Amino acid sequence: MNKFLINNNLIINSKGEIILFNLDNQNEVKYTKYGVSNKQKETLSFHQNNIFRYAVTIDMRDNIHLITLTKLGELNYSICKDNNWSNAMIAKFDFKSNMYNYMDILLEDKSVNIIYNYANLINSKLWTIQHVIGSKQNWDKYNIVSFMADKTFAQFHTDIDSFGTIHLLYSSMEGKSYHIYHTFYNSYTKKWNPIPKKLSSPNTSTLFPYLFVDTKDNLHAVWLEKLNMDNTLKYCRLSSKENEKYIWKQIKIPYISDCNNMPIISEEKGILKIIYSANKSIGFLYSSDNGTNWYKGDELEIDPSKVSLVKVSENFTKSDQIKINHAYCTIDQSLYFYFLNSITPIDTINTDNPSEDEPISQIEMVDSQKEIIESQEKIIGSQEEITLKANNILKTQESIILKINSLLESQEEIALKVNNLLESQEEIKNSLYKTIDSQNRIEEKIENIFETLNAEKNSIFDKLFRSSK
Repeated sequence: MNKFLINNNLIINSKGEIILFNLDNQNEVKYTKYGVSNKQKETLSFHQNNIFRYAVTIDMRDNIHLITLTKLGELNYSICKDNNWSNAMIAKFDFKSNMYNYMDILLEDKSVNIIYNYANLINSKLWTIQHVIGSKQNWDKYNIVSFMADKTFAQFHTDIDSFGTIHLLYSSMEGKSYHIYHTFYNSYTKKWNPIPKKLSSPNTSTLFPYLFVDTKDNLHAVWLEKLNMDNTLKYCRLSSKENEKYIWKQIKIPYISDCNNMPIISEEKGILKIIYSANKSIGFLYSSDNGTNWYKGDELEIDPSKVSLVKVSENFTKSDQIKINHAYCTIDQSLYFYFLNSITPIDTINTDNPSEDEPISQIEMVDSQKEIIESQEKIIGSQEEITLKANNILKTQESIILKINSLLESQEEIALKVNNLLESQEEIKNSLYKTIDSQNRIEEKIENIFETLNAEKNSIFDKLFRSSK
């Protein structure tokens, strides 16, 4: 595997046809068309000689856009429409004074973005990344950033989000160590951020920075960190969520060591995958929650000399849950891609029912797991809603019980007062009975007195009448 320069570019058009571009040892760009079962059909040459660097992509109308930098310093822009190439020279570079290392091409609406880096031959460690943007005959140029690096490590990676913002990741030498930086281009203000953000940790050295913007506009960065003569995988994310927006955060991932090439990121059906190359093996990590949690997937033994890293540009999937910028694959009479399901051979595109004997891949298991997780999340959401309602009912019951207890206490107080009233009533009744009894006795005594008085009165009158006679 070529660990520092990607010479292979994969184009997939809207029909699912695969075209592999390659810069061969004779400095010619050749492109191979693949057909059934990803097998080679034909290989053609692009009619330019002495090509030093190139980059290629495809637009939504199946037009292929190719930029080439020749050893004579000519920067050419070519478009292939209906198998016919048109060519135009858009700039002349000074190879006598400068050296050039890497270039990339990005399409945004009707604009073509060409990004490359160069260094002066006198100060070969001071690199500048430049941005050329335009269409047809009108081109503008911007200086993005200057940084220190050896030629071997003077690499950068770009990607673009749904707002047209171009993001760029690069590695800069500080002392004897390399550190990762992120910057971006605002397509509305037409300006690059003048203060790049440092992502790597202090007192470390890094290798192979890689940038990926997912379908939800989250930014993901991976790189290798040198530690005690070993290269371990590191991951960082900038979320598009409001509470974490514009904040880079290093996230813990499963420990992966002995890495020896560039880690890459892809997204299929909403599942993110970090594909890494280790010592005679290739494996992947996966996340089904936008990069918050990562788990280890399969790891396969490989022959590193037969595995290539390719840049991918396609308009075939047309899915808001699939994005592939790079891939690891074997390039022979046919193509085989590691841990990717979306790049499907033409003869299987319309096959809805796979063979029963076909093994289920780790990715398919991850897809199923994602569906299970989503179902579980819905169940958990329903359970939480039920629990909330149950808690509200319990709170209502507790309130009712408190009110009942309060009523019972009030009832006891009332009963006590009634008993006290009844006791008082009984005492009053007894007192009345005693009073009535006393009154009766008094009345009897009064009657006796009246009877006595009447008797005495009669006796007095008798005496008076008798004496008068």
